[in-house]
Amino acid sequence: MCGRFTITMTASEIESLINQGFEINHPTVDSFPRYNIAPTQNILGILYTKDHFRIGTLKWGFQFSNHLAINSRMESIEEKTYFKDLYQTQRILLFSNGYFEWDPSSKTPYYIHYKNQEPMYFGGLWRKNKEHFEASIITLPADQTLQKIHPRMPFSMRHDQAKSWLQGSMDFKESVSVPTEVSEISKTVNSVQNNDMNIFEKNTA
Repeated sequence: MCGRFTITMTASEIESLINQGFEINHPTVDSFPRYNIAPTQNILGILYTKDHFRIGTLKWGFQFSNHLAINSRMESIEEKTYFKDLYQTQRILLFSNGYFEWDPSSKTPYYIHYKNQEPMYFGGLWRKNKEHFEASIITLPADQTLQKIHPRMPFSMRHDQAKSWLQGSMDFKESVSVPTEVSEISKTVNSVQNNDMNIFEKNTA
């Protein structure tokens, strides 16, 4: 699953990458970098509508009457009509550099990312709910190398894969790119109030 993630790039770096990769002229992003993004907060997403890409902020999580769905299981997308319809028509890319996961037994936190923290895009779904837009990150069973930390992982892809998936010309099996870098980090990440680079320091206690 994915319950916290990072965007360690600056606003200008993100704008340059999006301008080059998605032909979005003068994209406006701010409040970055962010080191401890949590559910219900605003996140940065890229949509493809008709014949052009759009960028904007959305709330993280589908708010239903009795629960908040921050993740959508790939298995549910294939089985349930509601999610299947969203997958066909309302895909979204959620911008990131990596995500956090906690070992279920030891509660040790880890930072999982691509080499050199290159951009990581989460495949997700979006919808309009009342006055705002919402997004949910797609998850699937963890790769063998990540199962020792958690049984599930987010559907993540690299920059050169993201555009094709968003346009619908690739399915998730073709697009998924499993991150290989795993680092034990500080337990200060447990608090969403801690939003700085110190969370990447390994615990010494």
